[in-house]
Parts: sequence; C-alpha cells; structure tokens
Amino acid sequence: MNKQLLLTACAVVIISIMTIVGINILSQSIPRLNLER
Repeated sequence: MNKQLLLTACAVVIISIMTIVGINILSQSIPRLNLER
C-alpha cells in the first residue's frame, strides 16, 4: 500500500474517534450546565 493511503486512513480514523469523543463529552456536559443554572 502507498504510505499516503496509510496516512490518510490513519487521519480519518483519528478524526472520527476525536469527533465521537467530543460529541460524547458535549452531550454529557450540556445537562450539567443546565442543572447548574
């Protein structure tokens, strides 16, 4: 396989994991902010 293909595949996997983690953190932190108000 090309190194560029491997790099792009790794980047896509990392970005998808980061977005999923970020959405989970946001969905968990939003109710806490609403409760504090």
